[in-house]
Amino acid sequence: MVEHKGLRGFVPTELQNVLANRAAELLLDEAVSPDELDVIVRSSLGLRRSALGPFLGLHLGGGPAGCRSLVALAASGVPDEERPVMLRDKVVQLVEDTYGLSRYGDFTAARDDRQRAVLDALAGLSLPEPCNN
Repeated sequence: MVEHKGLRGFVPTELQNVLANRAAELLLDEAVSPDELDVIVRSSLGLRRSALGPFLGLHLGGGPAGCRSLVALAASGVPDEERPVMLRDKVVQLVEDTYGLSRYGDFTAARDDRQRAVLDALAGLSLPEPCNN
């Protein structure tokens, strides 16, 4: 992996901090409890990100037409600068240039295999129940 630009910290730490801070905001907004949020991340976001990463996941989420179809669905008529950053034209173009549109079936099959492998590795392993003191 090549670091293209110096950051204050490591890229994984930067991403982890964004997730942790948003999780804390949801907790303080009383939208979710700590144990509920942990279950949500373990059973959805964590599984998908461990198998794909955010951009391939975004690209596949748009179906065979890629992430550009997500823009058409979620941000139709919204000016580029007002869209969520992940749906802005430059991001979409970089993702499409990286993953293309011709290998959707290959990528989805690999995603499914990788997610099954994670689930299989965790099968039968449990965490202790929260204390709820």
